[in-house]
Amino acid sequence: MHDTPIPGLRLIKHKASGIDLPDDLSYRYCLAVVLRLPEFKPFAGIAIFDGTEQIVLLGSALDAVHEFMDRNQIKDHPSLARYHIVDRATNSIIEKKNTVPKEFLAL
Repeated sequence: MHDTPIPGLRLIKHKASGIDLPDDLSYRYCLAVVLRLPEFKPFAGIAIFDGTEQIVLLGSALDAVHEFMDRNQIKDHPSLARYHIVDRATNSIIEKKNTVPKEFLAL
């Protein structure tokens, strides 16, 4: 069932909800997701949320992070700007996706 918690995860940032907790280095994996508001959203939403939604999630196991992504359809989300998963033990990016055209990255 999708409304049950996934063990081993901790949400530390969710811009729309005002969640901005300190990092916890006891979690090995870090998922960072940036969603952009769809073009049809009113300007008020852009002003409030700066045009993007940011989510940072920590995971003790990579399977838990992937389960979160699958449940929330992160990889194929229509508002996805980019995401990446970092293995903090090796300081390496395990997986990433960027849907923003390169010419807009400098803006």
